[in-house]
Amino acid sequence: MGPAYQVSIERSTKANGRLICHEQAVSERSKPHEHTRSQKQVRGSNAGTIHPHFVLKPELVIKLQMEYPEKFVNERLGGYEFKTKSTLLRALLHRTYKQSKRPNNKTFCDPLDYVGDYVLKFVISQYLLEHCAVKTKEQLAQRRALVECQEAYALLAVRNGFHEAVFIDDRRDWEHLNEYIKNVKDVQTLRQLSGVEKRRCFIQNFFQSVAGAVYVDSGYDLRTVERVFLPMLKPFLDEVVEMELGD
Repeated sequence: MGPAYQVSIERSTKANGRLICHEQAVSERSKPHEHTRSQKQVRGSNAGTIHPHFVLKPELVIKLQMEYPEKFVNERLGGYEFKTKSTLLRALLHRTYKQSKRPNNKTFCDPLDYVGDYVLKFVISQYLLEHCAVKTKEQLAQRRALVECQEAYALLAVRNGFHEAVFIDDRRDWEHLNEYIKNVKDVQTLRQLSGVEKRRCFIQNFFQSVAGAVYVDSGYDLRTVERVFLPMLKPFLDEVVEMELGD
């Protein structure tokens, strides 16, 4: 088994005017055998540990010259401090980014987007349970479906600057993204969004993958995800809470 890797927050270097993240190799032989510990012990100490399936290897970070998006984290993610910075870098990596430099490497934001999808469902469901005056299955499902969808996630991603942080360099991908941004530039509510022509976009995947990255990096702490993402979701959640049944 190869070495595991952990981002070193203190170590960085300047290359071509860009801040490049370096990662510190940690020998697997020096790590304790976690399978001998109880599930409770492992869960309680997960924050900041290495998650091999959810990070980028340090050599790939350096090869792709990936800059940690500190401004995005501070302004859009409430200053959440990632213990393993390459978790966020993976969450923001498009599958086609600098493919010529990694022809045999298809690493991208998957499976963090899959993880984030489930986590966001929890945050949305809990808010609706706490704030909806009526709580029948049908009413909750109707409201949840309006927020918990690709169209809503895509709009939230653009409104919160996710498109400025993702690692994309394919011309066609940028064209699709810019077309989508132009199409929703005046959209503020879910009602308005429902009247907009649907356009092909992929930015919603990164809204989900960053949620997954926060969840994994925080040691599977749903409250941390809620703290980071609820401010983004809340305008849409409040809108559906106030909707009359049948709207």
